[in-house]
Amino acid sequence: MANRFDKIFSEKLSAVIAITSLICLLVSIYIFIIHGSWQFSPILDEAKVAQFGDFVGGVVGTLLAFVAAILYYVALKEQRKDIAINQKSMNLQNEALAKQIEEFEKQKEELALTRIVYEQQCKTMKEQEHTMKIQQFESSFYSFLNVYIAIKNELNTNDEEKDFFKTIFFKLCESIDIELIDKSPLNCHKIVEKKYIDLFLHNKGRLSHYFKTIYRLLKIIDSSLCLNNKEKMFYAKIIRSQLTDYELLIMYYNYHSAYANKSTILIYRYNILKHIHPLSYYESKFVCHEFSDILVIHLYEDIKLEKYEIHLTLPTFVSDKK
Repeated sequence: MANRFDKIFSEKLSAVIAITSLICLLVSIYIFIIHGSWQFSPILDEAKVAQFGDFVGGVVGTLLAFVAAILYYVALKEQRKDIAINQKSMNLQNEALAKQIEEFEKQKEELALTRIVYEQQCKTMKEQEHTMKIQQFESSFYSFLNVYIAIKNELNTNDEEKDFFKTIFFKLCESIDIELIDKSPLNCHKIVEKKYIDLFLHNKGRLSHYFKTIYRLLKIIDSSLCLNNKEKMFYAKIIRSQLTDYELLIMYYNYHSAYANKSTILIYRYNILKHIHPLSYYESKFVCHEFSDILVIHLYEDIKLEKYEIHLTLPTFVSDKK
């Protein structure tokens, strides 16, 4: 019904009515001029002109007003169409904007997932790099540890008793038996140090090579950038596990002598001499005649602190627990 009404009242109908009105106007003028009862006079017959104007205004004016109404209706209809088209365009733009927002959200999620994957890859690469560095470190460490074991085995093999450090320790004890009698703990310690230096010089070729290897092993651990403090202590414990009791005693005297140099810092940093009991020192049996065992233990700890003050100055690493 509405479509039929719109088809009837259209611009075409208004054009037809307008043309019809123009024709009526022309016909009225013709009839009014040709067939009218005109009497030519210098005075205008106002009554006849008024009749003509009433006719034109009543017929043609009405038709033109109807045309104007139709055109106004058509304009409103077109305006309504434009508004509907604009509304539809706005809806399409809103839908497109919503789709763009949805796409952006998806891109954001994809970027977040990509970032997570990238971080995981970076973490994996760092772990692989750390593992490779650990493998390189262990290759160097265990190779040098084998060198150390080979040197110690060679020393033991060439010794008559097949225990080089035990032989060295007993030689040290034999050289100081009489001199430690009636001496104070500190003097006993100094005498043993002096006798050890003489013994070291006599066996320098073998002992020097051995202690250089120990120092290099500890230096490999200490200078490694891929190990944390706990891991460094772990590898230091591997070295400590290879040391015999007599080996530890000889190391103690060596690292309290003038030949220790920088090695002493590493020895105490990684607590290599941890398992030496103070009563194991040869000179302790002479000191125990005058002091109790507990006091002797404290005396030897004081000797170490007084000579080097290492425990007070070294950086603190992880605790060395069994």
